[in-house]
Amino acid sequence: MKDPISKANPCPPSSVCEQEDEEKKNSAPLTGIFKLFKNTFVIKDFEDFFRILCYIIISIFIFFINSVIQFRQYSAERNIYNIPWSYNILSILVVFLLFGYKKTLRVCLKDWVIRNLNEKYVGAQKEVRANKILKWIQDSTYYSCTTIFSLIAFKDEIFMPSVFGGNGTCSGALSQYPNFPPSNVVLFYHLVQFGCHTYSFFELVLFRRHEDSKFYEFTLHHFMAAGLIFYSGMYNFLYVSVLVLIIHDMGDIFVAGGRFYADMKFKNRYVLYAIMGSALIVWIVSRIFVYPSCIIYTCWQVMGNPAWGVWDIVKYCYYYMFVQLVILFFMHCYWTIFMLKIVFEYSSKPAYKNLYDDSDFAKLKKRQQEMELQQEKKSK
Repeated sequence: MKDPISKANPCPPSSVCEQEDEEKKNSAPLTGIFKLFKNTFVIKDFEDFFRILCYIIISIFIFFINSVIQFRQYSAERNIYNIPWSYNILSILVVFLLFGYKKTLRVCLKDWVIRNLNEKYVGAQKEVRANKILKWIQDSTYYSCTTIFSLIAFKDEIFMPSVFGGNGTCSGALSQYPNFPPSNVVLFYHLVQFGCHTYSFFELVLFRRHEDSKFYEFTLHHFMAAGLIFYSGMYNFLYVSVLVLIIHDMGDIFVAGGRFYADMKFKNRYVLYAIMGSALIVWIVSRIFVYPSCIIYTCWQVMGNPAWGVWDIVKYCYYYMFVQLVILFFMHCYWTIFMLKIVFEYSSKPAYKNLYDDSDFAKLKKRQQEMELQQEKKSK
């Protein structure tokens, strides 16, 4: 079967890979504040930096298994509830269910997406962007379900802060540690999310490695998400993990949905403005303000708490997880700059341009050039 990339030139003159002079001439001039923002926050390729971080985080992961065993022995001696090891095996079932769900959605919607995709995408670009849009639809529907479920199911939990309509506080996430009163709802949510992020990690590494220009960035993000969920479950930090997931999911509904809607033929400019505005508000409130003030501050405040009685057992993995929480915050800031640039660009120009995701086309073009060079060598 031939590679679909070789069927068409991925970057014809009219494609989004090239900077079109006419679009620049016809576009409205940027205002002073937009120019200042654009010239100040120049986003460069941080893929090499993410690659180094990725290697470090993954290589350290395995070293805390022994302390997990010690913690579970400590808990068993004091009748403290622990998630059984079989919990992680059950998450594999979630992986297969998600695989089936995403494949079904792809079969049902791919033709519709291609028919309604913006006409600026042609050739191999169309295939690449259609696959991305299918993923955004999947993400938006999944995160909508998890967010609605969590806001209703955890309303009265001690860790659910009032900013999310709860009756608890952020400090409640660790107020009873190392005790964890068994809660089937929390365990179910945790299990599903662990399966989801494990699936996302392996899907990226095994199937989308050569498609994504931000491979190491996303690998780092998915691995940290799955790793944090795993160790939080093994060490009874489930409430912290659940709160982090709630904060992340609600912003992704609008971000994934907006990216999908913006590339459709039928998009309405004012509807897109509304989605972008909602995405910015929810994202900035949840990830830039609530996340550090609620999650990072709470975890920092109780670090080394002697009342836990298990600090000597959990401390090194606690440091490891805390560093990852801080890395996630800086990634939030990095992504926020991209979001602001895209919104400012679209607010000042008639044409929507996805500055973040369009970098995939550069990788596509590079692959095409490499294939052409290989063919030339074979012909010689």
